Amino acid sequence: MFIQIVTKDRAGKLGMEILRLMSLLFMRKKIYVFVLLISALTNITIAYYYDKNNPEPKLKKMHFYIKDSSLAKLSKLRDQALTLGVLMRSPNDYVKANIFYVNQSIECKLRLKGDWIDHLQDKKWSFRVKLKQSTSDGLKTFNITNPLSRGYLLGYVYHKLLRKEDILSPEYSFVEIYMNDVSWGIYVLEEHLTSRMISNQSEDDGVLLKFDDHEFFKAETDESLSPSVGIIKKAKIRVYGSKSVRIEDQGKLRIAKQIIKNYQYQVDTLYNSFDAKKMGTYYAITDLANAYHGIGWINMRFFFNFTTIKMEPVGYDGYPKMDWGKPYLGYNAENAKLDSFDTKMIVYGALNNQIIQKEYISTLKKVTDSLYIQQFLEEEVSYLDYYEAELQKHYPDYHFDNTFLFDNAREIRELFMNK
Repeated sequence: MFIQIVTKDRAGKLGMEILRLMSLLFMRKKIYVFVLLISALTNITIAYYYDKNNPEPKLKKMHFYIKDSSLAKLSKLRDQALTLGVLMRSPNDYVKANIFYVNQSIECKLRLKGDWIDHLQDKKWSFRVKLKQSTSDGLKTFNITNPLSRGYLLGYVYHKLLRKEDILSPEYSFVEIYMNDVSWGIYVLEEHLTSRMISNQSEDDGVLLKFDDHEFFKAETDESLSPSVGIIKKAKIRVYGSKSVRIEDQGKLRIAKQIIKNYQYQVDTLYNSFDAKKMGTYYAITDLANAYHGIGWINMRFFFNFTTIKMEPVGYDGYPKMDWGKPYLGYNAENAKLDSFDTKMIVYGALNNQIIQKEYISTLKKVTDSLYIQQFLEEEVSYLDYYEAELQKHYPDYHFDNTFLFDNAREIRELFMNK
């Protein structure tokens, strides 16, 4: 057993550094840390480590059986995207296939998925899959995404943090993909926006909403068009689950659409209609995980809760890693002087709401505490170890940096606590 004693006046900064370094040294050997702060009585921090065994997960296998002509069609669409620099989709992009998964054989259709071409590299193409009938656990529409585009294990960590803090997010796991019995290696399985996603995490009914990103990418790839700033005002609003909304809830559906319309035009009172705690928590987790890719309006997903009559954020598509929100969103919001329809300014606008800001600050203090991070890693380390080993079979140079969260937290706290 290792024991480290730190006096209270040094426990803050030094304590975090000790946990970060010990995590780096011991995590891979299944050695865990628990820290007991006895500030009131003894004025010291005691950290001690001991072994603990956790069961390892198993990587499920997903088989697709698809005609050569259909694969050729997908390959042609991929080549077009590589030339253009972005995947422009149409309803005719789907091809028929059969899938064998969790001991079920089901007819399906699939298409290439992703906006940028990082989703289409080598034999690691990303796909949207729609099953003719649900699997035994209710899965029907989902993505299989190459791990690179989701930050390898960073995406897994991000979704686990969101769910730990009761923020809605899609099912996120790893599977091994086979195309016509040829392994394409490990992929991320991401549930699409469905009622299953809601019912698995919330007792409340509601609908999911997002903005259509077609106009944005058209502006980004066509030099003859105007810049993408302000394109949000032209974006169509897409609602998922509206067909199943009961007659008595139709008024709530109209409220949901109006809130997103207000978001689209950045109406001053917009954020009074949002769940302040969930919005503040979502922003804080985004800071900790450096998941800024998912917070821009083209990637944002929303859940309108029919019980609370409040809009909630849905955690989605946090990677690849971007640094534009660093050191943390609250710091940038205080200094941002941008067009109110610039992508970043739309993000910062939520923190102008005092209630959301209060929840954000409270949660940011909580999740950047080294004890919080260490406890989280303890819960997930057997999965992180296992998935890292599976990822390395296809990406031999990949190593998960288990000090990533500690480093982000330290950077945030050094600025945040000194304000």
